[in-house]
Amino acid sequence: MLFSIITVNLNNLAGLKETISSILAQSFLDYEIIVVDGGSTDGSKEYIESIKNNKISFLYGPDNGIYDAMNKGIKYAKGEYYLFINSGDCLAGHDTLEKIASSINGADMLYGDTIIVSEDGKKEFYKRAREFKWKIYLLFTHHQSIAYKSEVIKNKSIQYDQNYKVASDYAFTLKFVEQARNIKRVSFPISKFRLGGISSKSFLIGIKENYLIRKKYINCNFLINLSLTIVSICSNLLRRYLKYFYRIIRYK
Repeated sequence: MLFSIITVNLNNLAGLKETISSILAQSFLDYEIIVVDGGSTDGSKEYIESIKNNKISFLYGPDNGIYDAMNKGIKYAKGEYYLFINSGDCLAGHDTLEKIASSINGADMLYGDTIIVSEDGKKEFYKRAREFKWKIYLLFTHHQSIAYKSEVIKNKSIQYDQNYKVASDYAFTLKFVEQARNIKRVSFPISKFRLGGISSKSFLIGIKENYLIRKKYINCNFLINLSLTIVSICSNLLRRYLKYFYRIIRYK
């Protein structure tokens, strides 16, 4: 079983080093790393080129943003399952791929928990995945904690919609689960997600896009969608301004 780990980067050398190190430390060795770099000038290119490892493929050049870069990675990937671990995010432990491989049993999708890392990297919080039924609200776990079967993506030509600037991973996952026959949840962490990314900084855009995505892909009626949007706004405000109470409610 080959895992394709797609990593998008742009001028985040420190984060890229953390990401690549977490992958190269894996006890399970049947994987490839596809780094898609939009034209970094901070030493990221030189860093990747300095690593002499045939598991790493490097796609360097201009793109139209993070979701265009992810689509490029999909086109290049050869694995049976894809994970999207962008620069700054990491696999949760050295045995993460080994745990996934022993648990997946041919499922179209496997998802698990996430370790949330503060922006300064000094604090970590354990965040459990939700039940699959939560898809009507938001993603049931972080995008980085999902393994997608490539056969479904390729057969159904599923791509990231570049019309969305923040929440295309939600639309991508909804399109995927519509075609998936077997979705499996596990109770171990798959990724470490560092706060401060595009979704954290542009949460109002994300809330608007989530509303439009629910309307398009779930056919969510207006009143339910509006209620979910209000809940999402309150949740984001709680996370931003009452962090202690949010951590009590949401983290382990």
